[in-house]
Amino acid sequence: MQVFKFGGASISTPQKVKHIAQLIQTQHTPEALTIVVSAMGKTTNNLEEALADALERPGQTSEALERIKAFHHDMVNALFGEDQETKATTHSLLANLELLLTHLPQKEEYDTIYDMVVSFGELLSSRIMQTYLAQQGMQAQWVDARTIFRTDDAHRAATVDWHLSQQLAKDTLKDAPRSMYITQGFIGANAQGKTTTLGREGSDYSAALLGAFLMAKNVTIWKDVPGFLSADPKMFPTAQPLAELDYQEAIEMSYNGAKIIHPKAIKPLLCAEIPMHVRSFVDPDLPGTIIHHRPAEQGDTTTPPLLAVLDNITLLSITPHDLSFALEESLGDVFSLLHSYRIRPRLINNSAVSLSLCVDSDPIHLPAAMQALEQHFQLSHTGGLKLLTIRHCTPELQKLLDGSDAPLLAKSTPTARQYLLPADEWEQKLYPTICDTLARIPAQRSSDR
Repeated sequence: MQVFKFGGASISTPQKVKHIAQLIQTQHTPEALTIVVSAMGKTTNNLEEALADALERPGQTSEALERIKAFHHDMVNALFGEDQETKATTHSLLANLELLLTHLPQKEEYDTIYDMVVSFGELLSSRIMQTYLAQQGMQAQWVDARTIFRTDDAHRAATVDWHLSQQLAKDTLKDAPRSMYITQGFIGANAQGKTTTLGREGSDYSAALLGAFLMAKNVTIWKDVPGFLSADPKMFPTAQPLAELDYQEAIEMSYNGAKIIHPKAIKPLLCAEIPMHVRSFVDPDLPGTIIHHRPAEQGDTTTPPLLAVLDNITLLSITPHDLSFALEESLGDVFSLLHSYRIRPRLINNSAVSLSLCVDSDPIHLPAAMQALEQHFQLSHTGGLKLLTIRHCTPELQKLLDGSDAPLLAKSTPTARQYLLPADEWEQKLYPTICDTLARIPAQRSSDR
């Protein structure tokens, strides 16, 4: 069994859908293949906007919904022409989506409704892809991911029941030669059958879980870049492709802002010792990056600096009302409270009487979490910050950052250095200088395969 995952950018136009179908045809080996797809293009963003409109103006259609309908109607018209029977499933899904948005359930919480609405993106894309593959002679069986991924009730960030989901995957996705399945990333269902989601951009995680459940030969994430790069090429033009990367490095960089792979996608494959390939759907002949066990070599200087930047970070500064901060007692309370609001600290700094935490500026959960903290502690906060993480930091980069007075917090571990920075200091001073420093580093690959 192999697992291929295609993100929204790879199937955002009819031409790209046709290209991906050709890629699957040429890359599919005699082994079984499971294909995981995200929503097409910017559909998830539009679904979120349509939901916001529906909550603000109940019973009315919105411009965002009309964009979703027009996009998918245009897509199936371009792919299937006048074949109304072939397009019927898409039209039915869009009608059900409109019915849901104009008649939202009144007694459900926001996160539950969110999962019900946003899941339509993957259901639409997988149906369209399955139908087009069949038209091209590839008999891919459509599978509803909600019949495989059994989760808890934590909507928008559901936890998968590993053992039950693994058995469901094995029962559904048979490892027969030349068999092909297509399913959705990102979505699952709880024990009551209600739709859940695994977290924003969670399709990589879905593909990795299926790879681990089925003990796949490998999992391939198809992207619009030549592999896992040393930094975001849109931000750092001199970013270098890496031939290989260790699981642990990929986890740390993804968690801290490297957008190439979802942070949760590596762990299942690490545990199962299944390699992940990151390859370009634009140029499938490129070797891409393999993520696997890569023993660290002492004195290895072949890996360039790896940089990741997280935007929209908030710094929380917490102190007790009576200045008798008992770390062994109060820290547990702070982290338990944040966990209950789904807030995960990304950088932690504490002293005897204060605690500083860097967290994502979640517009839904962070304000409520801060309000709860203020009931027990003195709280101040600073928003709009950036968190820079560097692995394999060169002496030049370290000197540049350590010699600057811009960082609000800095932390060094055996594997990485992190800096919390005001956005204006980053954009006006540090970012241009870091780009210049990176440009002077010779092009190199982590290894040759």
